[in-house]
Amino acid sequence: MQTIQMWDQTVSFALQNIHNPFLNAIMIAATWIGEKGIFWLVCGAALCIPRRYRKYGIMVIVAVALTYLIGNLILKPIVARPRPCDLFPDVPLISSRPDGFSFPSGHTIASFAAATVIWFANWKFGLPAMFIAAVIGFSRIYLFHHFLSDVVAGALLGIGCAFLAALLVKLALLLLRIIFGNKGGKHYDLS
Repeated sequence: MQTIQMWDQTVSFALQNIHNPFLNAIMIAATWIGEKGIFWLVCGAALCIPRRYRKYGIMVIVAVALTYLIGNLILKPIVARPRPCDLFPDVPLISSRPDGFSFPSGHTIASFAAATVIWFANWKFGLPAMFIAAVIGFSRIYLFHHFLSDVVAGALLGIGCAFLAALLVKLALLLLRIIFGNKGGKHYDLS
C-alpha cells in the first residue's frame, strides 16, 4: 500500500510541475465534459435513436447508472479516501475543489463504462470515446482532484460496469422475449 501511495504522490506532484495555460484549459474542459456522466448519458441517448445501436444506447445509460451506484454510493463512502487537494491544501488548485471522497474517480468510472459500451457497438466510435475517457481520467490527476490509483481503479471498474450493463440488458431482453414472446409482431431485440 505504501508503494501505491508513493506512486500516487509522485505522479500528482510531477503533474503540478507541467501546468501551463494551454494544458490547464484543456484539462478543465475535459473534467467539465466528464461532469456527472452527463456527456455520456447524452451519447447513450443519441445511440438509442438509430435502431441498429439502440441496445447499446440503453447499455451506456445502464452502465453510467451502475457506476454511480457502485462508485459514488458504495465505494466512496466505504473507502473514504481523502482527495490530494485535501491532504495537501497548500497546493494551489486551478479549478474549484470537488466535494466528496477520492476513491474511485467518478468521472473516470463513468467515462470508461460508457466508452467501453460504445466500443462494443462500433470500434470506430469506441476509439475516440476511449481517448476522451482517458483524457478525462488524466484531467482528474492533473487538476489535483484524484490520485493515479483512483483513476486506474475507476477505469477498471468502469470497464467492469460496461460488461455488467451488457449482461443486464441482454438478460432483460431475454426476459421480455420469454414473457411476451412475439405477440403482435413486436420484437424485443432492439438491434
